[in-house]
Amino acid sequence: MAPKRTTRANPAATTATTSVTNAQVKAMIDQGVTDALAARDAETRMAMTAIIQKRVLEGQNELLENALTQTS
Repeated sequence: MAPKRTTRANPAATTATTSVTNAQVKAMIDQGVTDALAARDAETRMAMTAIIQKRVLEGQNELLENALTQTS
């Protein structure tokens, strides 16, 4: 028996395409990498600042304590 053919009530919609040059793709990738690195650096700075603040508040930062006592 031959396979039964079916038809779709709503054929797949077509989508518009836009041509992108290799240079444009590279620029988008570069921007994404730059944004990711900037976000990582900001998170690292915030984490390091939090650690330093915690140590200062707990009196655990010997370098800071020594610097303060030498200049006082």
